[in-house]
Amino acid sequence: MRVYFTIIISVFILSDLSAQNIKNKYSFRTSENYNVLFVHPQKDFECRELPGGLEYDLTYVSTVDSITFNYIYITNRPLPTDSIAFTNGKDRFVCDSAELLFIEPYKKDNWKNRFSTKLSKAEFTALYQSNLPLSIVIYNKGKGYPFMIKQNKWNNQAAVVNKIFQIVEYNR
Repeated sequence: MRVYFTIIISVFILSDLSAQNIKNKYSFRTSENYNVLFVHPQKDFECRELPGGLEYDLTYVSTVDSITFNYIYITNRPLPTDSIAFTNGKDRFVCDSAELLFIEPYKKDNWKNRFSTKLSKAEFTALYQSNLPLSIVIYNKGKGYPFMIKQNKWNNQAAVVNKIFQIVEYNR
C-alpha cells in the first residue's frame, strides 16, 4: 500500500512540474542576430552563518554563449566575494573573480552585497541537469560560506530553469 501511495504522489508532483507556468519567471527577446534571456530572481538558498540567504538572477546572450550570474546576499557586516563556487556534489565549477556591483546598508544592522560573475552556458546548465541540489559557496579571505537549498525547492527551481533553457535551444 505504501508503494502504491508513493507512486501516486510522485505522479502528481511530476505532472505539476511539467505543467508549471513559467511565463512570469523569465523574459526572452529575439532579434535577427541574437537572443537575450533574463531569468527573474531565484531564491531559497540559505547559509547557517549569514542571516539573509542568497538570491540570484541570470542573463544569457546567445552571441556570447555564457551566463551572467548576478547574486545578492545579506550579511551583518560588509562581506565582499573573493571567489564563488558552484557544486552539486558531482560537478564543481569555481569562478575566481566576482565583480562588485554594490555593498550597501540594509535594514537594521545588515548589509546587501551584490556581485556578478560569468559561467559558460554548458557548465551552468550541467549543474541544473542533476537531481542533486546545487550548493553555492561564497569565499571571503579564504573562508567559505555555503548556501544550500532543500531538495524539494531544488526540484522546482531546476525544473523551471531547465524549461527556460529549452526555450533558448528551440529559438536558436
